[in-house]
Amino acid sequence: MFRTHTILITALLVSWLSHNAGRKTYNEINAMNTDTPAMNTAVIDGPYVLYRNDSVFVKYIENSNGVKSVRTDSMPVASGSNATLLVNTGEPGKTFSVSLKSKLSNEKAEYSGVKKMLVISDIEGNFTALRKLLQANGVIDENFNWTFSKGHVVFTGDFVDRGTMV
Repeated sequence: MFRTHTILITALLVSWLSHNAGRKTYNEINAMNTDTPAMNTAVIDGPYVLYRNDSVFVKYIENSNGVKSVRTDSMPVASGSNATLLVNTGEPGKTFSVSLKSKLSNEKAEYSGVKKMLVISDIEGNFTALRKLLQANGVIDENFNWTFSKGHVVFTGDFVDRGTMV
């Protein structure tokens, strides 16, 4: 039996890895967002998703002509189930999407009978290395689709506190 403690980033990772059917394209997602940044503004980090009271806050770090700033979008929690966020991958022009949960709940933390497992520690915010590790071990394919069947990925350590894509 394995015990893990789920945090938001792990939930997001599992969510985007396991939900790939019916995703909207980059243009469809941006067409729904009336606050789309100007063309010379690049999202360099995020999304960071925070649930507070009855609201969901989504923060991105943007770079506009060398000036970095934080953009914050918000919506009622009830609208969260309809929200799809676009996430950069570290590969130019390659993104994946994540659908928000409509309700937060404690995730299951103990599993028995796990036949296949990959345990990862201390990626220090290096998304490129994480992507390569997951792909090399057959967890995701080149389009970030889950290919690990019923396998489990366990994250330990301080994997989100350092690096260029934190």
